Parts: sequence; structure tokens; C-alpha cells
Amino acid sequence: MIKNFRSVSLDQFYPIYEYIFIRNKHKIILFNGEIGVGKTTLIKFFLKMLEVKETVVSPTFSIINEYKSNDGRIINHFDLFRVKSQNEIQNLGITEYLESSNYCLIEWPNLLIDLIDEEYIIINIYRNNEIERDLEILIN
Repeated sequence: MIKNFRSVSLDQFYPIYEYIFIRNKHKIILFNGEIGVGKTTLIKFFLKMLEVKETVVSPTFSIINEYKSNDGRIINHFDLFRVKSQNEIQNLGITEYLESSNYCLIEWPNLLIDLIDEEYIIINIYRNNEIERDLEILIN
């Protein structure tokens, strides 16, 4: 199933959140898009809506950040930009995170996708201009 959101600006993320977190119950969400397109910005919005009170930062150097929502849910945020192989993914223990019942929000998932046994959602983000983005959401 594919769902498209066209010309989305930062103040229009709620329908995307609703579609992913309320209508669908998948826990693994993959984010694709060029550098600077807004993957982390969208994830920060999702974490705010999931009632994470901590400051959300990109895990570009730590690779994995773990957050807890007010109701005790664990949300793991991954940035795999610097990961170079599936072997490195295995060594980092990322597949164990995927097998948990926690949310896994993953930027740059290309090396990981073949290792996912669970159902997942892919969000492809495309830049229209400095303000608006098109989002394509695929449910696997």
C-alpha cells in the first residue's frame, strides 16, 4: 500500500503522524531522503507526538539514541549514515532492537532492509523547495 502526502510543510506533519502511528501499528519505520531533506525533523515531530520530553538529537555519531515516552514506551532512533556494512549492523546489535516491541525509527536504512523480518513502513522524503516536501509512505 502506498500513501502520498504532497507539498507538506513543517506545520503539516500531524496527518502523517496520524497515518503512521494511529492508523497503522507497525513499529519499524524507515526514513529515506537526501541529506538535509528533513528526516530528523520529521522524527523529532513524531517523538514529540509520542510524548517524549527529552531533547531529541540526531544520532549521527552515536548511531542509536533511545527515548522514553511519558507512558513508558521505548523509542529507538537510528542514523545509519556512517554504517558501512551489514556485518557492522550485526556487531552493533541493531537486529535485536528490531525484534523488540519498541518503536525503531531508522534513517539511512539501505544496508538494514534485508535483515528486517518484521513488517515495516518506508517513508521517502523528496524536497520541493526550502519549505515543502513530498512524502511517499509504503507499508510492507
